[in-house]
Amino acid sequence: MDKIRVLLIDDEKPLLFLMKEYLKKLNPKLEIETVVSAHQALEILSEKSIEVIVSDFQMSEMDGLELLKHLRECSNDIPFIMFTGRGREEVAIQALNLGADYYLQKGGEPKGQFLELLNLIEKSVEKKRAEEALQKSEEQYQRMADNIQDGITIVENQKIVYMNDRIAEIFGYPKEELMNYTLIDLVTPEEKQRVKDFMERAIRTKKLPTELECWIVRKDGSRRYIHNRYSLSVEEDQSTVRYIITTDITKRKLTEEKIIRERKSFQILARVAVKPVTTKELCDEILVGLINALDFDIGSIRLVDEEDCLLLPMSIIGISEEEIPEKVPPLSIDNADNLSAQVARTQKPIFEPDLLKKRHLKAYKKLIKKFNIQTYISWPMLDSHANLLGTIQIAAHDLKEISQEDRIFFKTFAEMFVQVFERKMTEKTLLEAEEKFHSIADQSSAAIIIFNRTGVKFANEAASQIFGYALEEITSWELDILKEIVHPEDLDLVLEQTEKKLQGVSDTINKYDVRFLTKQNETIWISIHSKTITYENSYAIAAVLVNITERKKMEEKLRESEEKYSKLFHHSKDLIVLIDNHMKILDINQPALEKFQYTRRELVKSPYSLLFPKNELVNIESKITEISRKPLEHFEVVAKTKEGHLFPAEIRVTPLYIGQKTLIQFIIRDISTQKKAIQEKADHIENLTFLSDSALEFLSLPYEKNIYEYIGKKIYQLVNDSFIAVASYDAENENYLVRSIVGLGKGLKTIVKVLGKDLVGMTFHKVPGAEQIRKPGKLLKVTGNLASWMERDIPRKTSFALKKMLGIDDAYISSFVYQKKLYGVVVIFLRKGHSFQNKQLVEAFVNQASVALLRNELEMKYRQNEALYRGLIEKMHNGFVVLDKNSRIIYVNNKFCEMSGYLQNELLGRSVSDFLTKETGKAFEKQFAKRRKGTEEAYELIWKGKGAKKTISAIYPKMIRDEEGNFDGSFAVVVDITKQKEFEEKLKNQQKLLRKQRDEIESFATMAAHDIRGKLQIISLYLDLISQKDDFFEYNQKIVEQISEISQFLEDLLLLAKKGEILSEISQINLNEMVNKLAENIRQLCPSLKLVIGPLPSLKGDSLKIKQVFENLLMNIIKHSEATRVEIFNEEDENYSRIFIKDNGIGMTKDYLQKIQTSLMTNEYFSIGLSIVQKILQAHNGFLELESEKGEGTTAIVNFPKNEPTF
Repeated sequence: MDKIRVLLIDDEKPLLFLMKEYLKKLNPKLEIETVVSAHQALEILSEKSIEVIVSDFQMSEMDGLELLKHLRECSNDIPFIMFTGRGREEVAIQALNLGADYYLQKGGEPKGQFLELLNLIEKSVEKKRAEEALQKSEEQYQRMADNIQDGITIVENQKIVYMNDRIAEIFGYPKEELMNYTLIDLVTPEEKQRVKDFMERAIRTKKLPTELECWIVRKDGSRRYIHNRYSLSVEEDQSTVRYIITTDITKRKLTEEKIIRERKSFQILARVAVKPVTTKELCDEILVGLINALDFDIGSIRLVDEEDCLLLPMSIIGISEEEIPEKVPPLSIDNADNLSAQVARTQKPIFEPDLLKKRHLKAYKKLIKKFNIQTYISWPMLDSHANLLGTIQIAAHDLKEISQEDRIFFKTFAEMFVQVFERKMTEKTLLEAEEKFHSIADQSSAAIIIFNRTGVKFANEAASQIFGYALEEITSWELDILKEIVHPEDLDLVLEQTEKKLQGVSDTINKYDVRFLTKQNETIWISIHSKTITYENSYAIAAVLVNITERKKMEEKLRESEEKYSKLFHHSKDLIVLIDNHMKILDINQPALEKFQYTRRELVKSPYSLLFPKNELVNIESKITEISRKPLEHFEVVAKTKEGHLFPAEIRVTPLYIGQKTLIQFIIRDISTQKKAIQEKADHIENLTFLSDSALEFLSLPYEKNIYEYIGKKIYQLVNDSFIAVASYDAENENYLVRSIVGLGKGLKTIVKVLGKDLVGMTFHKVPGAEQIRKPGKLLKVTGNLASWMERDIPRKTSFALKKMLGIDDAYISSFVYQKKLYGVVVIFLRKGHSFQNKQLVEAFVNQASVALLRNELEMKYRQNEALYRGLIEKMHNGFVVLDKNSRIIYVNNKFCEMSGYLQNELLGRSVSDFLTKETGKAFEKQFAKRRKGTEEAYELIWKGKGAKKTISAIYPKMIRDEEGNFDGSFAVVVDITKQKEFEEKLKNQQKLLRKQRDEIESFATMAAHDIRGKLQIISLYLDLISQKDDFFEYNQKIVEQISEISQFLEDLLLLAKKGEILSEISQINLNEMVNKLAENIRQLCPSLKLVIGPLPSLKGDSLKIKQVFENLLMNIIKHSEATRVEIFNEEDENYSRIFIKDNGIGMTKDYLQKIQTSLMTNEYFSIGLSIVQKILQAHNGFLELESEKGEGTTAIVNFPKNEPTF
């Protein structure tokens, strides 16, 4: 294996050194980086290429699990090995759940352990490299297949196994749908039999065809001409694989057909173009050729009379003289009943394969029947300036399919005819125009020059003004003057065009723009319109020259502006769409195409409404209207992809001015992530609100209410489209009793009818996942079926029928467990087609319900005991009181009199409120009001006895009803619980103390085990290295240092472990003298550290322990702070002497400071040194405070009580 780049992370520097040494020794190809914190690791990862991370778990500021979680959240999948002394199973599980590749515990024989670590490093890197290579290979193959211009289909054993994106584009179907068709299904009707015969011949001869061309019909009805190439491969398992390469050759096919049609039309047009003919002769010959080419029967050509808005008949072919009137009348263009007039008026062609089906042609039907016309084509003749010249009509007696190719041919032929016709008309016009030429030339602002091979024959005054030469100079120019007055870069073009014209090769008007040089040697742009004419019996050129210099300058500025916009448009990360004034998409940048999942061809010239749902269009159009009046801020809309997926977007609509055009620009930003974050926050708040409300409802729920029914209803609120079964667990009989069914509605009656009994109250001896449900609050999917866990209680056939009747799909189960005791289960039956959406919230509620069931059980037992001992209360002399319906006392027993200190006659007839404290008097009134409404619940009252005596009592009331069932008073057993309340308070305090001690011991043991194990491992590693080296003095010294550290560490642990007195002799301490002596020692250890000590107070305490406090704090500064200055001074407040130890070091982050402060309050032993300081100060009735900010240093504040302390 090549070199492996490894990052080792551990806050134990000696261990980090040894790990690097050992691994390098085992594999010299390892390139190892070492860091002592997670933050340093993140810096290394941002700067260097690392292939695997080996990290300790327990580190300051950010531990190994937090580092792993951060990397995975940032989508960093670098191999991660957790190598730690923490041996708890939950740490390993959590690491693997967060995405660690391996987990290895420190300890054991060094060589074997590091061989195992090296194996894990090599294995994880090898796996990662293989995955990357495979992914790269797959991406290259997929990219090659998707980007190829041909469609690819792979058929294995008569089944399509692969199609690329191009094949779907060619056929116009989604790939999933296209796989359901054969080629024969998709070819055009006229091609179907040919392709079918082709395929059958291939099957019959058992020879795979190599090539096939045919027309196909796409999903949208359009047609494509394809070329298929076939090849066959036999795999190792003898399976056959066919490869079909499909090329879209529609353009080539259409081009071939177009060439044939154009050749025919050119032959006709060429014939009439070269010979002198009259207008009628021209029209007759063209019309005959057109009818023959398309196999039609009759036709006509009408020319327009613009002055009178008439269409004059010029040529009629295919109708006998008997059928034609002597003189065909002119046709008004405004005639609504005539098709030729309609074409002339709208300037839109008509291609109608069946005229008789058109209802709007009723007035024209007589003529249609007269000439037996069924198929009809009419085309407007428009000149090069889109002016109407006339119309061409052809018709057929039979029904004919007018294909797209026919339309293209007709259009091409008609347009070429118009060109010939226009040229003939132009020639005629030119002859007439020559007479007017000289008079117009003199008045023209454009230069007009006529010249032949001998030189300039004519020039007007405008030529003199443009070129700066005198008119006499211009008319004396010879042809070679072009080399002097034409810009060198344009000279070849001008000479080429001039030569063609003078040879008579081209007699059309040529237009081109070139640069000339004036007499003053200034460059000017000239637009030349030139034509070959006959002048003095030879070819000459008549040229009109227009000075367009200013226009060119404007065009250049416009081009530069458009280039800048194009760069911004195509490089922007925003989605940009450019819209014309017809609301059609002109252009769209690449990010927008990717987001909306369209190709550019699909969107350009399409309505912008494709990108938005219909209900958003009114809003967007109103914004487009507003931009003409004021600039718009961003506004939110919902956008839509090609697949119909909606996403929230922020859009800005702005006008864009390009030349004379005003376009509309959409700048769109996807805000799905922001919206999702807001929704997640709202869902989180809603979940917390639900749990908070349910917790309060549990507390206020009367014990006699069916708590299982309440639980079922609450879960049903969270899981709709389901029904809920809640059962209690009978541990003695090991069965489950159904206590509540929620969500069945009317279906419950059906179940009762099928079973012959109600589900509520039924007992089941088995539930799904019984071996797993002891995990509290976990929601597990039922792996068996409904019949398997009800087979002892419901017949199998019945259970299957119930499942089908209720539409059950999946079922989930969770248990109510508290402190390992099972109280019951809830089974959630999901209906078909539905899934879990809020599993975590349901699990949280189940845990909440488990606690409520414990409380309910305790209260039930308490109530049962109350009933059991009700008869003994009188004997035990508990208080007993009877009240009338107005809460007046009508009976009390002797015990109550004893409790209250009043005689019976002092109590009877008086209101209970007279003997209660003010607060509990109001509580009693509320409870009595509830009792009137039928609510009976226990509560507590505080009685005012004679003198200052107060008695706390528990009241257990019952309602008294008259014969009609109306409220008539109540009675209650009154139990003196004054001492019980005092005991409960003491018990709570004791439990709190025990919990604190338990947590402290657990934290203490974990920390001690981790640190001792780490130091012993370092010693073990050094010993192993000693055995392999002759010179071991350096390693021997390091072992002595580690043993010394362990000894000091154990002394610290003993101090922390003491739960009783840790102080010895108490004396008066002079802090000035003590701290200054310590400062001298510190200066020897760290000469660069400056200590500034102010006046300090004297106090009482254990001088050795107080000295240890200041030693620990100052040594922490040397080891961790990187400070250059420390100030020690005292401030007094009302109760404490506050001694400040302030450094200017690197300080701590807020999170790390919070961890330390929390550990000092909870005794978690995050830092042993600070824990010892805190323990000593607490023994002196003092305490430690810490203040710090990253980069600003740290301040430790030692607080000693000013008054005489209690030790």
